[in-house]
Amino acid sequence: MSETAQEQRHIQADNLGYKQELKRVLTFKDILLFGIVFLNPIAPFALYGVINHKTGGHMALAYFIGMIAMIFTAYSYGKMAGAFPVAGSSYTYVERVINRRIGFITGWMMFLDYVLLPLQINIVAAIYANALIPSIPNWIWVIIFSVFIAIVNYLGVQVTAKVDTIVAIFSFACLITFVAFAVHAINGGTGAGTLFYTKAIYNSSTATFSCIISGVGTAALSFLGFDAVTTLAEESVNPSKDIGRAAIATCLIGGAIFILQAYVGALVWPDYTTYPNVDSAFIYIIGKVGGQLLVVFCSVAFIVALVAGGVAAQAGAARLLYGMGRDNAIPKKIFAHLNTKHKTPVYNIIIMSIISIVGAWILSLETASDLVCFGAFIGFMLVNLSVIVHFYIKKKERTGLNFIWNLIFPLLGILICFYIWVNMSKVSKIVGFSWMAIGIVYGITKRNSYRGKLHRVK
Repeated sequence: MSETAQEQRHIQADNLGYKQELKRVLTFKDILLFGIVFLNPIAPFALYGVINHKTGGHMALAYFIGMIAMIFTAYSYGKMAGAFPVAGSSYTYVERVINRRIGFITGWMMFLDYVLLPLQINIVAAIYANALIPSIPNWIWVIIFSVFIAIVNYLGVQVTAKVDTIVAIFSFACLITFVAFAVHAINGGTGAGTLFYTKAIYNSSTATFSCIISGVGTAALSFLGFDAVTTLAEESVNPSKDIGRAAIATCLIGGAIFILQAYVGALVWPDYTTYPNVDSAFIYIIGKVGGQLLVVFCSVAFIVALVAGGVAAQAGAARLLYGMGRDNAIPKKIFAHLNTKHKTPVYNIIIMSIISIVGAWILSLETASDLVCFGAFIGFMLVNLSVIVHFYIKKKERTGLNFIWNLIFPLLGILICFYIWVNMSKVSKIVGFSWMAIGIVYGITKRNSYRGKLHRVK
């Protein structure tokens, strides 16, 4: 890239009142792979039995509806990343467009999503790793994975991008291998005995609206992570163009992969009521078409994909905290500190690694998952609202298709996210609102030291 082009990239941050300190090295491919790895292409392995039982065997349909639902929010993230191409993501968008205090609370709540997601991933990866090698206890696996994730992120975003590429190849190799074995088995008479089985998508004898919608809420959780690509805006070579495309493409590609796995699984094992164990249903499906060797291969691939997702989750969290620290919304000397060699927020990485290790020892997987979702969907709703306020109200972009892009799409995003949010567990609401109350109190105490005059984009 020429020196002039580099200067133009730096101006994007400078115009918002920030010094460009993170390295702009990521291409569209790098960002897209980051998003896909964050989502985890083989995520349905862990949720297969649960979602099928919730939806009465309509997992593929639930994922399709969930993908459509999340597209609206992905579009909003892309719009805001184009307007504010810096590292703070949802925190920055809401703070700049709506209100500084609400922006802080948005970042505070997304803290639950970004910081606890690596913790959740560590818990699941440790469970699967312990199942493969029982002689190593879960708590040691948690330490191993946490240290690896921290080292990769410390070495910089270019190393993270390379790891994402390797893991994406491995994950897709696993997926292709499973599908190939499944197709061979189905053609040989296993399961449905045909590759075209409409009941794998919709079965009128078991379908109910309430069950399918409840499953959509769970399926939508698999899409958490498309928003994390926006935290890389300040390291993107062309953020205004690439970040939005990557967010939407991550949703579409991830959704297509999830739907394929759900559909093929239903062909192999049509009766969802007969899984020997609901929590590990997909393991039985893999074993049915490929035996124990394929089970081991896919389990290893799943663990690798989980750890890589942890790398991506921590990278996104580190940049969210960096954006808040740079504004002194949280202590600047700690959270805005960058390593001089690799230009990475090293203190943030260390803090999150400690949280991941300790949290994985004291929190259950269910509790961690609930807290992640509570914070995420609050952030999603406020980012959708930011699009309406910034483009439809302030910039008055309302004519023609802008009416749809700047009002209808984000409004649908708000309504969908609100429906999922209000139907979350009671525990997640109690802990989530308690965390919000702490954030409000902390925000009040920081009002005098919080960043002064902000450079607004009009």
